Amino acid sequence: MSAVADAPVADAARPGRRRRAVLAGLAGVVLLAVVAGLVVGVHRWNDPTIAPTATRQALGSLPAPGRICEVQVADQGWSVARKEGRIRYAAVLRNPCPDGAYAISVRVRLRPAPGRSAGVFGDGTDVTQVQALAPGAETAITGQFSSQEHADDGWLGSVTGISVQVVGAGWIPVDRIAAAGKAYAGLDAPLHTRATIGHLRVFGTTTDTRGYQATARIGFELHLDHRSRQYVQYVVVVLRDRHGRILAGDLDPLVVVDEPMCDRSDEASTAALSAGRCQESDTVRLPAGTDLSRLELYWQPRMDRAAG
Repeated sequence: MSAVADAPVADAARPGRRRRAVLAGLAGVVLLAVVAGLVVGVHRWNDPTIAPTATRQALGSLPAPGRICEVQVADQGWSVARKEGRIRYAAVLRNPCPDGAYAISVRVRLRPAPGRSAGVFGDGTDVTQVQALAPGAETAITGQFSSQEHADDGWLGSVTGISVQVVGAGWIPVDRIAAAGKAYAGLDAPLHTRATIGHLRVFGTTTDTRGYQATARIGFELHLDHRSRQYVQYVVVVLRDRHGRILAGDLDPLVVVDEPMCDRSDEASTAALSAGRCQESDTVRLPAGTDLSRLELYWQPRMDRAAG
């Protein structure tokens, strides 16, 4: 009797054990999924391709691995100086990120690349570096491609464009920008330094003669809102046509901060220059079609010589 009575009890207990086994299995699966998610999350958290800004965000808000913020090429352009045997270019860079960028490497390439027989310096590739770019700030780069002496200049007519690409940059977290300076790339001014360029004026121009580019003598004043150890600074002049298309650029590496520019056009200006009350005007070469009313000037932060 007891044996018959015990059998149904044992049968009734089996479904309970099965349910517990199923629930335990499901719990194990969930646990494995959580662990796997954490492993993936840790990998993405430490992924070196993610900018410093991303490490201060919640893991759940991170997009697929890859750079979240980077220095942008806001505009670019070029023109041919056939008589001079070269192509000139300029590009405007912008940092849309909340972090500061430094040691920004920019690569410019001719399209299509010239053949080796053309003897173009750098084989049609130019790499330049901008020392720093504060959050929300803009700067510009400029350069040229030219042939070696006695080389064939036929490549000038084959160029259809240029490509400008930011290929590398270091990042300074936004909460460290105020203290950044010598600790990063030997910067000569705090990374949050802002530049103001004003009092732009054209003193005079020369005419285009025998196919060579005309020139203009311009004056302006550069002001930095934080003191710099450098006596002189870089300013890039971007030249555009009447439609706003970039034609070229011109670099003035000898601009004295907070000092007006004057022209050697009269005795008073010559006397002021001699007395050190002003600095000499900048002479820029003008591609055909340059609209002087569209001149743009950008401060390009530089490295402190003492730290280099």
